[in-house]
Amino acid sequence: MMKPILPASQDPANPPDPAEPVATGNLAAAQCAQVYQQTYEDARLKGANTIQAKDRAARKYRAAMPAPSGREGIRDFIACIAHGVLIGAISTRESTALLYAAQIAQGALREHKVPAPKRR
Repeated sequence: MMKPILPASQDPANPPDPAEPVATGNLAAAQCAQVYQQTYEDARLKGANTIQAKDRAARKYRAAMPAPSGREGIRDFIACIAHGVLIGAISTRESTALLYAAQIAQGALREHKVPAPKRR
């Protein structure tokens, strides 16, 4: 039987390095990652252990996420969730609830869409 491949955030043998700069193709996710990294580094400098620093950084990461409003906001919100899971700032359990919120927000956009005028 094959051993499942875990995301780096869940693999104890290969944890992500919060001090390592993170490459992302989404500006909002990059900003959230920057908040995470800076908060982690600040907490460590102030004497927090690794677990405490990661916890503080994760809370700041979630607080820095954009509101899921409008198409771009929802897209950025989803990008931040995905990136947060990858770096360990958001648990897979939390991501489920957050992605559901994004789905509801996306559905609300569709409900309020003004139909285009019919052409004859």
